Amino acid sequence: MKWVWSFLLSSFRHFHLEKDPNLVQDTILPIKEAVLLVKYIVARYQGNHVLWTLGGDSKYYGDLEERWKSIGYQIFGEGKYLGLVTLHPHGLSWIGDLYDDQDWYDLITYQSSHSDEANTVNWINKGPIADRWQKIRPAPIDQYRA
Repeated sequence: MKWVWSFLLSSFRHFHLEKDPNLVQDTILPIKEAVLLVKYIVARYQGNHVLWTLGGDSKYYGDLEERWKSIGYQIFGEGKYLGLVTLHPHGLSWIGDLYDDQDWYDLITYQSSHSDEANTVNWINKGPIADRWQKIRPAPIDQYRA
């Protein structure tokens, strides 16, 4: 069995903003357009075994939390898709408890960062993952580290 790993609405734009700050407003799709784009991608690939990663290496809390919850629900909220759905948070961020009530969020992920410094190791072993994973609904938890 082969799997397709699809980053649906990747947010890697953050890395390009320092080079060209004029891209900030032009690279963020309005929710309505983002939903249409992702629905097209889902329709195109849903016949495969897919791990749907709604967004990549981004912030899914604070001022952006409701945006991502809305996009996720509008696309995957009815459960009419094949495969698991997740988000790929930026380094040293945990969103498991924030998305615990989102039925479409199947695979809880975190990114420890790309470091093996003491701060990162302590964050993984003594931080929110170690403290909160037992307080949320049962679901697979995975670490993204590219």
